[in-house]
Amino acid sequence: MTYVLYEIAWSITSWSAVAFMLSMVAKCLSSNHKVLAYANEAVLPLYLFHQTVNLVIGFFVIRWHMGIVPKLVVVTGISFALILVLYELLVRSFRAVRFFFGMRPSGKPATGLPFGPAGTAT
Repeated sequence: MTYVLYEIAWSITSWSAVAFMLSMVAKCLSSNHKVLAYANEAVLPLYLFHQTVNLVIGFFVIRWHMGIVPKLVVVTGISFALILVLYELLVRSFRAVRFFFGMRPSGKPATGLPFGPAGTAT
């Protein structure tokens, strides 16, 4: 009987934590911001690039003689940077490529990432 009560309490706690996190994310993401606009536009190309880039980087990193956590950090860092570079250089700048990635044509030329020097918003 105590196991059943424990499972019920655990389920309620887990669902409450998920509901709390979703409400906080909804509150934080309800404003208009340059980073949100950039991320919203980039979501599909980044999704399409991520598997190929992760597999290629992981293929080389898995052979390194180090723990799994440093490998995860290396693969995550390099792949995120490479995916953003691919998006900026190959997709965002060219109208034809934007079309093939399901994006609307840009009315203005690409200005780069929404951050200035040292991560400050521009």
